[in-house]
Amino acid sequence: MNNIKTGGCLCGEVSYEINPADVVSTHHCHCKDCQKSTGSGKATIIIMPAEQLDIKGNLKFFTVTGSAGSHISRGFCPSCGSPVVSFVEENPAIKFLKAGSLDDSSWLEVHSSFWSSTANPWSPLDESIDSVTHNPDLGGIMGQFGMPPEGANGLGSGTKTNAGFMEDSFKFERLLDNRYVCKAKIVELL
Repeated sequence: MNNIKTGGCLCGEVSYEINPADVVSTHHCHCKDCQKSTGSGKATIIIMPAEQLDIKGNLKFFTVTGSAGSHISRGFCPSCGSPVVSFVEENPAIKFLKAGSLDDSSWLEVHSSFWSSTANPWSPLDESIDSVTHNPDLGGIMGQFGMPPEGANGLGSGTKTNAGFMEDSFKFERLLDNRYVCKAKIVELL
């Protein structure tokens, strides 16, 4: 059975294929940069290994300095302007694919929201999923892709165990195929 998913830009000059098994996790990002780059209240991003994303066609990139001091590059179609992918230049092993660029995104499961502190009332948080007020601590995820997991350019560090790790009060569990998925928000009782 072919489970490959396709996507691309609005005009068709940029396209890609992905295997859903390569997806690490999916999130809503409500940061001001994502709001401006999408022209909406949030960007829904699919975190995946760069080596598993083969984009056909040319993208134009625009780079900004993120809140942690890292450089965020956003790739879009130079003809129609559709946002397709973004990545942190200091951590190029991970790509953030724009969920809206998929031809069919109905299979996605969103795990959490980032930047709840800047979510707008007209595009509110999904209260059925966990959220963090700013950037999540992605250090452990970055380490899974060969990047330094601790203090990686302001991305922080993770508490690793054999089954997974905790990041910014979220528990990420390692799946049988060594991918991580955000499974639960950890609450500390005092």
